[in-house]
Amino acid sequence: MTLLLLTTLISCSCKKGISKSSSDDKNGVENANSIDKTAVYNSTKEYALILEKKSFKKNDPFPTISFSIIDLANGNKNIFNDIIPGGRVKWISDYEIEVKSMIGRPKDIHTKVKKPLYKLNVKTLTKFK
Repeated sequence: MTLLLLTTLISCSCKKGISKSSSDDKNGVENANSIDKTAVYNSTKEYALILEKKSFKKNDPFPTISFSIIDLANGNKNIFNDIIPGGRVKWISDYEIEVKSMIGRPKDIHTKVKKPLYKLNVKTLTKFK
């Protein structure tokens, strides 16, 4: 009986834990709030589309997109900004971009083709569908 009690006490007190160092915690926070920044030029190299993907969760399938249009011909002037949750932005012609959101409204779940939120002519800064 004493031997059983002694064995139980010893086995319960020998739990090993894995502790994380402060550098592991720091890397986890950086990965959770990671920012991926890229520049995509139009075919004439007059405008640049600066994309920033911000992931607030680890392995976020639909990161928030913050983008800017830069007029390179007029001294790298920022002419347009927008933020799209779960978005995608791409050049569709020399002077037009297409902005889509991958996060749809409930009534759009069953549609096969994701409609763009808007298209933008970067020369005139007019939005259209």
